[in-house]
Amino acid sequence: MKTTLHIDDAVLRDLKVLAARTDRTMTGLVEEAVADLVRRSKQARASRAFRLVTFKGHGRKPGVSIDDTSALLDLTSRNR
Repeated sequence: MKTTLHIDDAVLRDLKVLAARTDRTMTGLVEEAVADLVRRSKQARASRAFRLVTFKGHGRKPGVSIDDTSALLDLTSRNR
């Protein structure tokens, strides 16, 4: 697919030098750089750790499933 990119003049000069030095096309270098950026972004999102934050207590109460929203609503309503 063809597209138009606006690239800073200094970056474009460096890209041209790199393409000539490595005997590659500018298109190939840009494709590789963008693909790498997208891959690293996906990996970063996938590797973010999830931690359940609780307040005023010591975690989940025994026997309470956080997947059972009806039971959670009943429990929180009783505590008010």
